[in-house]
Amino acid sequence: MRILLVESHETFAHVVVSAFLKEHEVVIRSLVMDAQHEFDIGGFDVVMVDYDLADCKGSELVKYIRKSGYEIPIIGISAKDEANELLLAAGASDVCNKMNFDRIGQVLAKLGLPS
Repeated sequence: MRILLVESHETFAHVVVSAFLKEHEVVIRSLVMDAQHEFDIGGFDVVMVDYDLADCKGSELVKYIRKSGYEIPIIGISAKDEANELLLAAGASDVCNKMNFDRIGQVLAKLGLPS
């Protein structure tokens, strides 16, 4: 599975990839602008996006993807429940709190994706 992980904390991104997503191809981007470009190139099965990013909020990426007409699964991955709620309100398919990222396999399975 090919995953676009949009996360501004480089250490967190690399830890979760090696601990929970090592069976997948993961492209990491830290800025929404870069993630939009990467998404437009295509080929992703799922997008995982944090809320607090350096250039704007992750909800803007979610809205961008949904306005583009794509039904790709999007998973919000903020450490803050309020931020995850905002990602859901923007159109995310589900959320996985960073403090419980060991549950990412369950979230992927719930969305019908390989974990």
